[in-house]
Amino acid sequence: IARALMTFLEQAMPSDWNPPQYLRYNNERIRAAVDLLERVDLEAPEVVYDLGCGTGNTTALLKQRWPAAQITGVDSSPAMLQQAEADQGAAGRGLRWQHADLAHWAPDTPPDLLYSNAAFHWVDQQEKIFPRLLETVKPGGVLAVQMPNFFGAPRHTALLETVRAGGWYERLQPYLREHPVWELSEYYGLLRPS
Repeated sequence: IARALMTFLEQAMPSDWNPPQYLRYNNERIRAAVDLLERVDLEAPEVVYDLGCGTGNTTALLKQRWPAAQITGVDSSPAMLQQAEADQGAAGRGLRWQHADLAHWAPDTPPDLLYSNAAFHWVDQQEKIFPRLLETVKPGGVLAVQMPNFFGAPRHTALLETVRAGGWYERLQPYLREHPVWELSEYYGLLRPS
């Protein structure tokens, strides 16, 4: 059981991502990204950052929607950025790729849009990060963030209970993310003053 849990948790919180494995479920992953993109009410942003861009699939959708925008995909995984460069190109399509840890990243240029699909649930200290990021957005700009909120689902709660109950807790504890996404009201309370 411990070996199976370790394998599952290492895949859930890898030291670096596996692009072919990630892309295996691209159709499922892209749905939430498209839903978020459709909610962004900007006509012609000039500067756009895709935070946690992964293999750049969503970054390419941002470029399709706003072809004149300067669009930069940001990710902490060298493997994912290498795949993004290979799949999406860069200079020829007007895309840039930047390697950075989202916990400490700041835009080079004030953005019209900071867009992030399914990345910030991997990042700690959201209470510091989101207000700081929102402050960088140009007046009238948008901070658009989506994170999955299935951590209370039976498969996650069963996993947590199993890890806590077994003799392998010490070994597996660093991989656990018990509450990576807050309640919506907490995000609203955090960002409302800004």
